[in-house]
Amino acid sequence: MMSFLCFTVQLHKDHAALWEHIDRKILPKEYGGEMPMSEMIELFKQEISDRSPRVIALDRMQLDLDVMKKSASTNAKKVSNDILGMSGNIQTLDLTMGKGSPKPDQLSQKDFQSLYTANKYVCTLDPAVLAVAKKELREDEKTRDQALEQMRQWIRKTAFIKDCRLDANFLLRFLRNKKFSVPMAQETLLKYIAMRQQHTTWFQYSGVNDSAVMDFINRGIILVLPKRDQEGRRVILTSAGSIDPQLHTVESLIKAIMVVFEFLLEDEVNQIRGFSHLMDQSGVTASHLVLWNPSELSRLIGACEKSVPMRHKRVDVVSLPSWVNYILDFAKSLMSEKLRSRIWLHEDRAALLKKVDGKILPKEYGGEVPLSEMISLFKQEIVPCLPRIIALNKLQLDLEMMKSSSSANANKGCNDASTDLLVHRQLIQFAYV
Repeated sequence: MMSFLCFTVQLHKDHAALWEHIDRKILPKEYGGEMPMSEMIELFKQEISDRSPRVIALDRMQLDLDVMKKSASTNAKKVSNDILGMSGNIQTLDLTMGKGSPKPDQLSQKDFQSLYTANKYVCTLDPAVLAVAKKELREDEKTRDQALEQMRQWIRKTAFIKDCRLDANFLLRFLRNKKFSVPMAQETLLKYIAMRQQHTTWFQYSGVNDSAVMDFINRGIILVLPKRDQEGRRVILTSAGSIDPQLHTVESLIKAIMVVFEFLLEDEVNQIRGFSHLMDQSGVTASHLVLWNPSELSRLIGACEKSVPMRHKRVDVVSLPSWVNYILDFAKSLMSEKLRSRIWLHEDRAALLKKVDGKILPKEYGGEVPLSEMISLFKQEIVPCLPRIIALNKLQLDLEMMKSSSSANANKGCNDASTDLLVHRQLIQFAYV
């Protein structure tokens, strides 16, 4: 064993001896911890599944040996014929993509290229998810490939759309949201960009250093439960009573919500299966309600349902005080009939357990894993995704160019689809039509 490794290996007689050196909370229950090994295995499998596309994508990485040899020869550098054995002077070749490693909140050059390049879609979805996509979204390989190409061509020729991602993951969230109707997906993309541009404070997110957003997560005010529900959906838990009216603002809360939404949309399974919401209203007081005004609530609901490409499949509201019912009634009046029909009210957590599988819930709600552990697991999931979320801040519409384009095409009698959308929905205002 290498000498440096010897210093990192410690032997322990039994589990009890191990506990003297390692925090038991991180260990399986069978080793003295709190979470059973079986649950840890399921969580690990889910993590592996979520990250498998990136792992599979590594298969495409390679060195062009002929190009390397020619490059080395041109630069009068020696390259051994035994290059595959890593012998010779391969170390003299400059193969670096850039200096240093990217910061946690920055995209690597490779990731940047993958997001803004029309990459070929590689399907990594399991058969069960593909079946849902086919049945509910009319998605198959031919439809998907054709729609992606149409979206990319449209974005390229629409000059007023600036810094738009072209990767399949990003574009498919809009196509799937509109069941592969390309014109409707284009409209939703424009609404989405307009929403981000009109409400910049909702999206001015700076990563792990954004104390306001991280505080909402650390307090468990908003997080995503580690396990999926029985329909295979991720569950977004919000706890309104945990908000501190003296410390938190509605704008910061909405920003945290949008960060969570963007994180979830990076997963194709979520795009297809949709999302469930668990809204805990216990502990809500009048001071919580005064944070909101009707116009803010209206804008948020309009954005969530019409501008963010998410499939909201179920909303469970628990422990709603009777005197707050009028707020819920007002909120429901702003929703589509489809979304209203998906709202379920539960008197308390005991009533919730009759309708929702308790195993996916925090221990405080009748589940098995403490809320504090779920918060830690969620932070581990979301932090690696932050660079992609922050990169979306570059996305925008050139409003002056939009107006000029609309006017020019109108004078020519042009029926271009993008012009149609912009003119008849009053440019930016169509985000909340």
